Amino acid sequence: MSVAGSGRRGPRTPEGKARSALNALRHGLRARRFCLLPHEDPAEFEALAQATRAAYAPTDPIERELVEAIAVALWRQMRVDRLEAEALADIPPADDSRSCGTDLESEDKRARLLTLMRYRAQVELALARAQRALERHRALRARLDAATDARDCTNEIDVLTDRAAQRAAQPQRVPLRDAERKARNPLDTPLLRALGRDPDTVLPVPGLKPELWPFCQHRADPQRAAREGLKPYRRVPHLPPEEWYANQHLLAAMERARAA
Repeated sequence: MSVAGSGRRGPRTPEGKARSALNALRHGLRARRFCLLPHEDPAEFEALAQATRAAYAPTDPIERELVEAIAVALWRQMRVDRLEAEALADIPPADDSRSCGTDLESEDKRARLLTLMRYRAQVELALARAQRALERHRALRARLDAATDARDCTNEIDVLTDRAAQRAAQPQRVPLRDAERKARNPLDTPLLRALGRDPDTVLPVPGLKPELWPFCQHRADPQRAAREGLKPYRRVPHLPPEEWYANQHLLAAMERARAA
């Protein structure tokens, strides 16, 4: 007595099994795993994928996965367009003055179009979901990069501050010169000199009020200030630092008096 099913035959090679897996696949719009249909051109899909990668320019593995998901969603959207065109072409016109796809008296025709509309909504939702995920990932990575840059900048400033403090703790050869320099300009400190800052120029510190800029020169970022449209200003002799910003007009008069 033979066992039931012992005479069953099927594909044994990987290629045959792959073809067999597509037997029940009609349009691939609800399939969990994406694969090309037998009548679809792999070169056309690869061209779409390459164009999508070039447009979004992924820079890490997560972005590459999301961009691939966008390419798949775009391809499925093209499938829906093709199926909708085929369905409308199969539906005759309601009369001689109408085009194909207007005779919707039959229940099965209306159901077919409603199904395609539902598939289209699902594909468009998948596309929008992948695009939003890519945007959120890039925004999060930008915040993390900014935090890392700020932390590195803070560490660098701390190192410079420590070095300046060590130099300040050492015996000064010309203490009178440093005292005179500090009396002339409070910004002329060892820390700012170590940072390479001009003691006569006050650099903007984004995020702070201008009256606080003279006291926070160690936090000044010239590149960020330039991007935000902030310009540096100069020290005004014989005035306290908190009045320099509001009295820049005095510098021109001082220069004219000095020239005369």
